[in-house]
Amino acid sequence: MKVGFIADIHLQGGFESKEAKALEEAGFLFRKQQVGIVCVCGDIYEGVSTEEQRLVFKNFLERFSANNIPVIVLRGNHDTPKELLINHQDDLVHVFEKPGSITIKQYNMQKKIEEYVYLSIIPHFSAGAVALQSGNISEFGDKGTNLMVDILNKMYQDINNQEHPSLVLFHGTVSGAMLDNEKIPRTDGIHLPLSVLETLGVPVVGGHYHKKQNVGGKVWYPGSITRQTWGEYQDDKGVLIWEHNGENWLPEPEFHSLNPQPMVSVQAEFVDGKFIDSESKEEIDLDKLAPEGTKLRFRYSVKKEEVHNLPSDLKEKLQAIDPTAKIEKRTITAEVVRNKEILDSTTVDDSLRVYYKGRGLADKEIDWILSIKQEILDMQNAQREEVAA
Repeated sequence: MKVGFIADIHLQGGFESKEAKALEEAGFLFRKQQVGIVCVCGDIYEGVSTEEQRLVFKNFLERFSANNIPVIVLRGNHDTPKELLINHQDDLVHVFEKPGSITIKQYNMQKKIEEYVYLSIIPHFSAGAVALQSGNISEFGDKGTNLMVDILNKMYQDINNQEHPSLVLFHGTVSGAMLDNEKIPRTDGIHLPLSVLETLGVPVVGGHYHKKQNVGGKVWYPGSITRQTWGEYQDDKGVLIWEHNGENWLPEPEFHSLNPQPMVSVQAEFVDGKFIDSESKEEIDLDKLAPEGTKLRFRYSVKKEEVHNLPSDLKEKLQAIDPTAKIEKRTITAEVVRNKEILDSTTVDDSLRVYYKGRGLADKEIDWILSIKQEILDMQNAQREEVAA
């Protein structure tokens, strides 16, 4: 028996959007792998959905219903309340807006037997509702987390009383989970304690964080199905499939990539008529920068006096790769450079030398000015000595 997990779809366009195409590919993959249950762990939409976006998700669901495959759908924090219940629930599609549980029956065609799976479910939990209930917004994090622990303790009892394979679905924050920038966010709001989830002893899979990861034990995030921000440009995107061998769940789920649109982020410096990669320090060949169809961000710095040497076809070449390429230029003025050199100078004469060079004076002229300055200082010192005497 196989269970498929998908999360954080964030439909933001119609049938031609990258999210819709990734969703269609995920559905094809699940059917090819012959999963018996599909779990959609929240954030199907980006907010209030359009009619076309609802049709995209409905088509995804109907292809499983046609094959008698049940689907569990959780509301995420980006999904509008009750929208999923109104538009997508039927006999084989089970939508959860609040914590609950369900036992799913499926027929194993190979073994010709009925199989059951028990699912405990925690959809997006409203922090605002807890804050209103507590009457003190500064306490809602602790109050909400304690409430989550109570729910998990009840789940632990229910799971241990089951004769069937069990798993837990959620949408939210697990303590210790990483953002797409490899950083662990603060957990001063409502979160699911990892230590409690690990004690459940069954697969725990959820949505909310876009980075695919094993947080600990059997606790996993499938991650989003597309790269949505530049923080995710190096992350693979896909779905998880977890198999039960008839006696136990396998130690880990299998990740299946959806081959997301490649993203390339370049940080460069324009020096002596060439673009130099800021990390590798190697020259960048614009003609071989990335294949066509790559999502591209090109950031570069250039000295003001070299701006006129920039390739006239720079924008044209980058837009041939990605018509919506983000091109960000930072111009460094000579004055900024001189100011830094002046700050780094150890004597007044060194500072003046940098200043006059910036004004275009030759070394001989600067030496003459500095010698006159010194003569004036010597005369002033001599006068002071006479007065003192």
